[in-house]
Amino acid sequence: MKSSCLFHSVMFIVGMGITSIEALDSEKQRPVGISSDIHSSGPVMNTVPEAVRGPGVVAMLEENCNHSRELESKLKELGVPYKPLYAEDNLDVYNFMSTQGGAPLLYKDGKKVMDIEKFLKRYRANNSNK
Repeated sequence: MKSSCLFHSVMFIVGMGITSIEALDSEKQRPVGISSDIHSSGPVMNTVPEAVRGPGVVAMLEENCNHSRELESKLKELGVPYKPLYAEDNLDVYNFMSTQGGAPLLYKDGKKVMDIEKFLKRYRANNSNK
């Protein structure tokens, strides 16, 4: 009986567009630790690439994008130590960027920088005194 209930729970979860299940609470028969992204074209895995998760500043760029070139030149001008990741060189980066709305994306210590201009102004202010 429990295996039937478990099967129906898993089928319901898969049918709802859930992309991964980490565990199942065996007593209450409910999914635990679910991560998903409901997308207009179906479920999409949008896990952050491994290279972005480490410490420091990581810029996710496209070689043929004017915005990416501008960001890269500003980072170089300010002397920000960063690691560039190009979508053309890494399929994981390309797939992630396509789910996030394109390039450029900036991450600091594994967390997305929501306002790049504010980040650059703050970096300039903090490092102009040194």
